[in-house]
Amino acid sequence: MYENKTSPSTPTPSIGSLTSLTSSKNTMMSSKTSSMTSLAQPNPLSPRVLTPQKKEKKFAWLTRSEEEEELDILTENILMESTVEHRVELGEDDINIQVGEKQEHLDLRCINDPGVSELIKILINWISAEFSDQRVQITDLGKDLRDGQVYALIYEKILGLKKLDLPWGEYVQSRERQEKNLEFIIENMNRELGLTDVQIKWKTSLLSCGEMLNILRLLIKINRFCHTNNRPAPELPRVIKVNILKLKKLETGVRCERRVENIMGQESEIGKRDGFDTLFDHFPDKLFQVQSSLLTFVNRHLASVGLGVGSLQELADGYKLCILLGYLQGFFIPLYEFHQKPATKDEMIENVELAYRLIKEGGLPTPMNRPGEVVQADLKAIFRIIYSLFLKYK
Repeated sequence: MYENKTSPSTPTPSIGSLTSLTSSKNTMMSSKTSSMTSLAQPNPLSPRVLTPQKKEKKFAWLTRSEEEEELDILTENILMESTVEHRVELGEDDINIQVGEKQEHLDLRCINDPGVSELIKILINWISAEFSDQRVQITDLGKDLRDGQVYALIYEKILGLKKLDLPWGEYVQSRERQEKNLEFIIENMNRELGLTDVQIKWKTSLLSCGEMLNILRLLIKINRFCHTNNRPAPELPRVIKVNILKLKKLETGVRCERRVENIMGQESEIGKRDGFDTLFDHFPDKLFQVQSSLLTFVNRHLASVGLGVGSLQELADGYKLCILLGYLQGFFIPLYEFHQKPATKDEMIENVELAYRLIKEGGLPTPMNRPGEVVQADLKAIFRIIYSLFLKYK
Protein backbone atom coordinates (compact mmCIF):
# COMPACT_ATOMS: atom_id res chain seq x y z
CA MET A 1 0.00 0.00 0.00
CA TYR A 2 1.31 3.46 -1.00
CA GLU A 3 2.30 5.59 2.00
CA ASN A 4 1.86 9.37 1.64
CA LYS A 5 4.91 11.06 3.22
CA THR A 6 3.67 14.57 2.66
CA SER A 7 3.39 16.61 5.85
CA PRO A 8 -0.20 16.99 7.00
CA SER A 9 0.19 20.75 7.12
CA THR A 10 1.39 20.90 3.49
CA PRO A 11 -1.38 20.69 0.91
CA THR A 12 -0.96 18.11 -1.84
CA PRO A 13 -0.53 19.84 -5.21
CA SER A 14 -3.06 19.06 -7.88
CA ILE A 15 -2.28 17.65 -11.34
CA GLY A 16 -3.02 21.03 -12.89
CA SER A 17 -0.66 22.89 -10.57
CA LEU A 18 2.12 20.32 -11.20
CA THR A 19 1.75 20.83 -14.94
CA SER A 20 1.91 24.59 -14.46
CA LEU A 21 5.01 24.33 -12.29
CA THR A 22 6.74 22.03 -14.79
CA SER A 23 5.96 24.39 -17.64
CA SER A 24 7.19 27.35 -15.64
CA LYS A 25 10.39 25.50 -14.71
CA ASN A 26 11.04 24.55 -18.34
CA THR A 27 10.49 28.16 -19.38
CA MET A 28 12.97 29.40 -16.76
CA MET A 29 15.59 26.83 -17.81
CA SER A 30 15.11 27.76 -21.46
CA SER A 31 15.49 31.43 -20.58
CA LYS A 32 18.62 30.69 -18.50
CA THR A 33 20.12 28.59 -21.32
CA SER A 34 19.39 31.36 -23.79
CA SER A 35 20.99 33.89 -21.44
CA MET A 36 24.10 31.71 -21.01
CA THR A 37 24.35 31.29 -24.80
CA SER A 38 24.12 35.04 -25.13
CA LEU A 39 27.00 35.47 -22.66
CA ALA A 40 29.10 32.85 -24.40
CA GLN A 41 28.66 34.73 -27.69
CA PRO A 42 28.94 38.42 -26.73
CA ASN A 43 27.65 41.16 -28.97
CA PRO A 44 30.67 42.55 -30.83
CA LEU A 45 29.18 46.04 -30.55
CA SER A 46 29.10 45.85 -26.76
CA PRO A 47 31.89 47.83 -25.04
CA ARG A 48 31.96 45.44 -22.11
CA VAL A 49 34.83 42.96 -21.88
CA LEU A 50 33.29 39.74 -20.66
CA THR A 51 36.56 37.80 -20.40
CA PRO A 52 39.18 39.54 -18.24
CA GLN A 53 42.74 39.52 -19.58
CA LYS A 54 45.49 38.02 -17.45
CA LYS A 55 47.97 40.89 -17.58
CA GLU A 56 50.54 39.21 -15.38
CA LYS A 57 51.05 36.35 -17.85
CA LYS A 58 51.15 38.76 -20.80
CA PHE A 59 53.87 40.86 -19.13
CA ALA A 60 55.92 37.76 -18.34
CA TRP A 61 55.62 36.63 -21.95
CA LEU A 62 56.80 39.99 -23.24
CA THR A 63 59.81 39.95 -20.94
CA ARG A 64 60.80 36.45 -22.10
CA SER A 65 60.32 37.59 -25.72
CA GLU A 66 62.76 40.45 -25.22
CA GLU A 67 65.43 38.07 -23.91
CA GLU A 68 64.92 35.72 -26.83
CA GLU A 69 65.12 38.65 -29.25
CA GLU A 70 68.46 39.66 -27.73
CA LEU A 71 69.62 36.05 -28.06
CA ASP A 72 68.64 36.02 -31.74
CA ILE A 73 70.64 39.21 -32.29
CA LEU A 74 73.85 37.97 -30.64
CA THR A 75 73.77 34.48 -32.19
CA GLU A 76 73.02 35.82 -35.65
CA ASN A 77 75.92 38.28 -35.38
CA ILE A 78 78.36 35.60 -34.21
CA LEU A 79 77.38 32.90 -36.68
CA MET A 80 76.93 35.01 -39.82
CA GLU A 81 79.67 35.64 -42.34
CA SER A 82 81.64 38.83 -41.68
CA THR A 83 81.03 40.26 -45.16
CA VAL A 84 77.67 39.72 -46.79
CA GLU A 85 76.98 40.42 -50.44
CA HIS A 86 73.39 41.50 -50.95
CA ARG A 87 71.31 44.28 -52.43
CA VAL A 88 71.85 47.50 -50.49
CA GLU A 89 69.01 49.99 -50.06
CA LEU A 90 70.10 53.37 -48.73
CA GLY A 91 67.20 55.67 -49.51
CA GLU A 92 66.17 58.17 -52.13
CA ASP A 93 69.33 60.27 -52.19
CA ASP A 94 72.85 59.18 -53.01
CA ILE A 95 74.97 59.31 -49.86
CA ASN A 96 78.39 60.89 -50.18
CA ILE A 97 81.14 58.71 -48.76
CA GLN A 98 84.83 59.44 -49.14
CA VAL A 99 87.63 56.90 -49.67
CA GLY A 100 88.55 55.39 -46.30
CA GLU A 101 85.39 56.70 -44.62
CA LYS A 102 83.07 54.40 -42.66
CA GLN A 103 79.33 54.89 -42.33
CA GLU A 104 76.46 52.94 -40.80
CA HIS A 105 73.02 52.88 -42.41
CA LEU A 106 69.72 51.20 -41.68
CA ASP A 107 68.79 48.49 -44.16
CA LEU A 108 65.50 49.99 -45.30
CA ARG A 109 63.95 46.57 -45.69
CA CYS A 110 63.43 46.55 -41.90
CA ILE A 111 61.34 49.73 -41.96
CA ASN A 112 58.19 47.62 -42.34
CA ASP A 113 59.10 45.26 -39.49
CA PRO A 114 56.46 45.56 -36.75
CA GLY A 115 58.90 46.67 -34.05
CA VAL A 116 60.58 49.32 -36.20
CA SER A 117 57.34 50.72 -37.61
CA GLU A 118 55.85 50.90 -34.10
CA LEU A 119 58.95 52.75 -32.81
CA ILE A 120 58.72 55.27 -35.67
CA LYS A 121 55.00 55.78 -34.99
CA ILE A 122 55.63 56.44 -31.28
CA LEU A 123 58.36 58.98 -32.04
CA ILE A 124 56.26 60.78 -34.67
CA ASN A 125 53.26 61.03 -32.34
CA TRP A 126 55.48 62.25 -29.49
CA ILE A 127 57.11 65.04 -31.50
CA SER A 128 53.84 66.09 -33.14
CA ALA A 129 52.07 66.28 -29.76
CA GLU A 130 54.87 68.43 -28.28
CA PHE A 131 54.66 70.84 -31.21
CA SER A 132 50.87 71.02 -31.48
CA ASP A 133 50.84 74.67 -30.38
CA GLN A 134 53.38 75.44 -33.13
CA ARG A 135 51.14 73.83 -35.76
CA VAL A 136 53.97 71.49 -36.69
CA GLN A 137 52.83 68.07 -37.87
CA ILE A 138 55.44 65.34 -38.46
CA THR A 139 54.52 62.68 -41.00
CA ASP A 140 57.90 61.37 -42.19
CA LEU A 141 61.02 61.39 -39.99
CA GLY A 142 63.32 60.96 -42.96
CA LYS A 143 61.98 64.03 -44.79
CA ASP A 144 60.62 66.39 -42.15
CA LEU A 145 63.80 66.62 -40.05
CA ARG A 146 66.34 67.31 -42.78
CA ASP A 147 66.47 71.11 -42.72
CA GLY A 148 67.11 71.33 -38.95
CA GLN A 149 64.02 73.35 -37.94
CA VAL A 150 62.44 70.40 -36.13
CA TYR A 151 65.70 69.67 -34.27
CA ALA A 152 65.78 73.32 -33.17
CA LEU A 153 62.25 72.93 -31.77
CA ILE A 154 63.23 69.65 -30.07
CA TYR A 155 66.15 71.46 -28.44
CA GLU A 156 63.83 74.18 -27.09
CA LYS A 157 60.51 72.44 -26.44
CA ILE A 158 61.37 68.82 -25.61
CA LEU A 159 64.74 69.29 -23.93
CA GLY A 160 63.56 72.51 -22.28
CA LEU A 161 66.65 74.53 -23.25
CA LYS A 162 67.11 78.12 -24.30
CA LYS A 163 66.20 78.83 -27.89
CA LEU A 164 69.20 78.80 -30.21
CA ASP A 165 70.16 81.73 -32.43
CA LEU A 166 70.90 79.90 -35.64
CA PRO A 167 73.90 81.19 -37.62
CA TRP A 168 71.87 81.49 -40.85
CA GLY A 169 68.48 82.31 -39.37
CA GLU A 170 65.43 80.11 -38.86
CA TYR A 171 64.04 79.97 -42.39
CA VAL A 172 66.60 79.31 -45.12
CA GLN A 173 66.15 77.71 -48.53
CA SER A 174 69.78 77.08 -49.38
CA ARG A 175 70.73 73.45 -48.83
CA GLU A 176 74.23 74.46 -47.76
CA ARG A 177 72.94 76.93 -45.16
CA GLN A 178 70.45 74.39 -43.84
CA GLU A 179 73.32 71.95 -43.27
CA LYS A 180 75.33 74.65 -41.44
CA ASN A 181 72.35 75.36 -39.19
CA LEU A 182 71.84 71.64 -38.55
CA GLU A 183 75.49 71.17 -37.67
CA PHE A 184 75.25 74.04 -35.17
CA ILE A 185 72.08 72.57 -33.60
CA ILE A 186 73.48 69.03 -33.29
CA GLU A 187 76.75 70.25 -31.76
CA ASN A 188 74.80 72.10 -29.05
CA MET A 189 72.45 69.16 -28.56
CA ASN A 190 75.31 66.68 -28.13
CA ARG A 191 76.87 68.92 -25.53
CA GLU A 192 73.61 69.32 -23.58
CA LEU A 193 73.02 65.57 -23.70
CA GLY A 194 76.42 65.16 -21.99
CA LEU A 195 77.85 62.84 -24.63
CA THR A 196 81.49 62.10 -25.34
CA ASP A 197 82.73 61.62 -28.89
CA VAL A 198 82.62 57.83 -28.63
CA GLN A 199 79.00 57.95 -27.40
CA ILE A 200 77.76 59.92 -30.41
CA LYS A 201 76.38 57.37 -32.88
CA TRP A 202 75.10 59.79 -35.54
CA LYS A 203 76.63 62.07 -38.15
CA THR A 204 75.25 65.47 -39.11
CA SER A 205 75.89 64.73 -42.78
CA LEU A 206 73.65 61.64 -42.57
CA LEU A 207 70.98 63.40 -40.51
CA SER A 208 70.72 66.04 -43.22
CA CYS A 209 70.18 63.26 -45.79
CA GLY A 210 67.35 61.76 -43.75
CA GLU A 211 69.22 58.52 -42.99
CA MET A 212 66.92 56.61 -40.64
CA LEU A 213 69.49 54.80 -38.44
CA ASN A 214 71.15 58.08 -37.44
CA ILE A 215 67.77 59.77 -36.86
CA LEU A 216 66.41 56.96 -34.69
CA ARG A 217 69.58 56.71 -32.60
CA LEU A 218 69.47 60.44 -31.86
CA LEU A 219 65.75 60.50 -31.01
CA ILE A 220 66.12 57.45 -28.74
CA LYS A 221 68.95 59.20 -26.88
CA ILE A 222 66.79 62.32 -26.51
CA ASN A 223 63.95 60.18 -25.15
CA ARG A 224 66.23 58.65 -22.51
CA PHE A 225 67.60 62.05 -21.57
CA CYS A 226 64.02 63.21 -20.96
CA HIS A 227 63.28 60.24 -18.71
CA THR A 228 66.48 60.82 -16.74
CA ASN A 229 65.69 64.51 -16.25
CA ASN A 230 61.95 64.10 -15.52
CA ARG A 231 60.86 65.55 -18.84
CA PRO A 232 57.66 64.17 -20.44
CA ALA A 233 58.44 61.42 -22.92
CA PRO A 234 56.81 58.13 -23.96
CA GLU A 235 58.08 54.74 -22.88
CA LEU A 236 59.93 52.95 -25.68
CA PRO A 237 60.46 49.21 -26.19
CA ARG A 238 63.69 47.79 -24.76
CA VAL A 239 64.57 45.52 -27.68
CA ILE A 240 64.06 46.21 -31.39
CA LYS A 241 66.05 44.14 -33.87
CA VAL A 242 67.34 45.92 -36.98
CA ASN A 243 69.81 45.18 -39.76
CA ILE A 244 72.75 47.59 -39.94
CA LEU A 245 74.79 48.10 -43.10
CA LYS A 246 78.39 49.05 -42.33
CA LEU A 247 79.89 50.75 -45.37
CA LYS A 248 83.52 51.50 -46.08
CA LYS A 249 84.67 53.28 -49.21
CA LEU A 250 87.66 51.60 -50.84
CA GLU A 251 89.59 52.59 -53.93
CA THR A 252 87.83 49.78 -55.79
CA GLY A 253 84.32 50.53 -54.53
CA VAL A 254 82.15 50.30 -51.41
CA ARG A 255 82.46 47.33 -49.06
CA CYS A 256 79.31 46.42 -47.16
CA GLU A 257 79.10 44.36 -43.98
CA ARG A 258 75.82 43.44 -42.38
CA ARG A 259 75.25 43.36 -38.64
CA VAL A 260 72.19 42.77 -36.48
CA GLU A 261 71.68 45.24 -33.64
CA ASN A 262 69.28 46.14 -30.89
CA ILE A 263 68.71 49.74 -31.92
CA MET A 264 67.57 50.58 -28.39
CA GLY A 265 71.17 50.10 -27.26
CA GLN A 266 72.72 47.93 -24.59
CA GLU A 267 71.95 48.93 -21.02
CA SER A 268 74.88 48.12 -18.71
CA GLU A 269 72.71 47.47 -15.68
CA ILE A 270 74.04 45.15 -13.01
CA GLY A 271 71.57 42.31 -12.51
CA LYS A 272 69.66 42.92 -15.76
CA ARG A 273 69.00 39.76 -17.75
CA ASP A 274 70.06 39.69 -21.39
CA GLY A 275 70.44 37.32 -24.31
CA PHE A 276 73.39 35.54 -22.67
CA ASP A 277 71.24 34.59 -19.69
CA THR A 278 68.70 33.06 -22.06
CA LEU A 279 71.47 31.32 -24.00
CA PHE A 280 72.91 29.65 -20.90
CA ASP A 281 69.53 28.79 -19.37
CA HIS A 282 67.64 27.42 -22.37
CA PHE A 283 69.81 26.81 -25.44
CA PRO A 284 72.84 24.57 -24.70
CA ASP A 285 73.12 23.64 -28.40
CA LYS A 286 73.59 27.28 -29.43
CA LEU A 287 75.91 27.82 -26.46
CA PHE A 288 78.50 25.45 -27.93
CA GLN A 289 78.38 27.21 -31.32
CA VAL A 290 78.73 30.66 -29.77
CA GLN A 291 81.60 29.58 -27.52
CA SER A 292 83.46 28.00 -30.46
CA SER A 293 83.07 31.13 -32.60
CA LEU A 294 84.24 33.50 -29.86
CA LEU A 295 87.19 31.25 -29.01
CA THR A 296 88.21 31.22 -32.68
CA PHE A 297 88.00 35.02 -32.77
CA VAL A 298 90.22 35.37 -29.68
CA ASN A 299 92.86 32.93 -30.88
CA ARG A 300 92.99 34.42 -34.36
CA HIS A 301 94.07 37.76 -32.92
CA LEU A 302 96.23 36.45 -30.05
CA ALA A 303 98.16 34.32 -32.55
CA SER A 304 99.51 37.56 -34.04
CA VAL A 305 101.44 38.14 -30.81
CA GLY A 306 102.39 34.50 -30.30
CA LEU A 307 99.71 33.66 -27.74
CA GLY A 308 96.56 31.58 -27.55
CA VAL A 309 94.00 30.08 -25.18
CA GLY A 310 92.41 26.67 -24.90
CA SER A 311 89.23 28.07 -23.38
CA LEU A 312 87.74 31.47 -22.72
CA GLN A 313 88.14 30.96 -18.97
CA GLU A 314 91.91 31.39 -19.46
CA LEU A 315 91.20 35.11 -19.90
CA ALA A 316 89.98 35.32 -16.29
CA ASP A 317 93.28 36.54 -14.81
CA GLY A 318 93.20 39.57 -17.13
CA TYR A 319 96.71 39.15 -18.61
CA LYS A 320 95.82 37.86 -22.08
CA LEU A 321 92.67 39.98 -22.06
CA CYS A 322 94.82 43.13 -21.78
CA ILE A 323 97.13 41.86 -24.54
CA LEU A 324 94.10 41.18 -26.76
CA LEU A 325 92.66 44.66 -26.16
CA GLY A 326 95.97 46.33 -26.89
CA TYR A 327 96.34 44.42 -30.16
CA LEU A 328 92.77 45.09 -31.31
CA GLN A 329 92.92 48.79 -30.47
CA GLY A 330 96.34 49.22 -32.05
CA PHE A 331 98.55 50.26 -29.16
CA PHE A 332 101.23 48.71 -26.96
CA ILE A 333 100.58 48.42 -23.24
CA PRO A 334 103.78 48.86 -21.17
CA LEU A 335 104.49 45.64 -19.32
CA TYR A 336 104.70 47.46 -15.99
CA GLU A 337 101.03 48.49 -16.35
CA PHE A 338 99.74 44.99 -15.59
CA HIS A 339 100.73 41.71 -13.99
CA GLN A 340 102.06 39.19 -16.51
CA LYS A 341 101.91 36.33 -14.04
CA PRO A 342 99.25 37.33 -11.50
CA ALA A 343 99.63 35.22 -8.37
CA THR A 344 96.85 36.62 -6.21
CA LYS A 345 93.22 37.53 -6.70
CA ASP A 346 94.02 41.21 -6.13
CA GLU A 347 96.56 41.19 -8.97
CA MET A 348 94.03 39.52 -11.25
CA ILE A 349 91.40 42.15 -10.38
CA GLU A 350 93.91 44.91 -11.14
CA ASN A 351 94.47 43.38 -14.57
CA VAL A 352 90.75 43.17 -15.30
CA GLU A 353 90.20 46.73 -14.07
CA LEU A 354 92.86 47.88 -16.56
CA ALA A 355 91.04 45.92 -19.27
CA TYR A 356 87.80 47.73 -18.34
CA ARG A 357 89.55 51.10 -18.72
CA LEU A 358 90.87 50.06 -22.13
CA ILE A 359 87.37 48.97 -23.15
CA LYS A 360 85.94 52.34 -22.16
CA GLU A 361 88.72 54.26 -23.92
CA GLY A 362 88.04 52.22 -27.04
CA GLY A 363 84.48 53.54 -27.16
CA LEU A 364 82.81 50.31 -26.07
CA PRO A 365 80.13 50.12 -23.35
CA THR A 366 81.40 49.39 -19.86
CA PRO A 367 80.84 45.68 -19.09
CA MET A 368 77.79 44.99 -16.93
CA ASN A 369 79.67 42.43 -14.79
CA ARG A 370 82.05 43.39 -12.00
CA PRO A 371 85.79 42.64 -12.44
CA GLY A 372 85.54 40.11 -9.60
CA GLU A 373 83.07 38.03 -11.62
CA VAL A 374 85.52 37.84 -14.52
CA VAL A 375 88.31 36.77 -12.13
CA GLN A 376 86.05 33.99 -10.86
CA ALA A 377 85.94 32.70 -14.47
CA ASP A 378 82.23 33.46 -14.82
CA LEU A 379 81.75 32.36 -18.42
CA LYS A 380 78.80 34.67 -19.04
CA ALA A 381 80.82 37.68 -17.88
CA ILE A 382 83.69 36.73 -20.21
CA PHE A 383 81.26 36.05 -23.09
CA ARG A 384 79.80 39.55 -22.79
CA ILE A 385 83.25 41.19 -22.99
CA ILE A 386 84.46 39.12 -25.95
CA TYR A 387 81.15 39.58 -27.77
CA SER A 388 81.44 43.39 -27.60
CA LEU A 389 84.99 43.10 -28.99
CA PHE A 390 83.77 40.68 -31.65
CA LEU A 391 81.15 43.15 -32.91
CA LYS A 392 83.69 45.93 -33.33
CA TYR A 393 86.79 44.06 -34.50
CA LYS A 394 85.64 40.87 -36.21
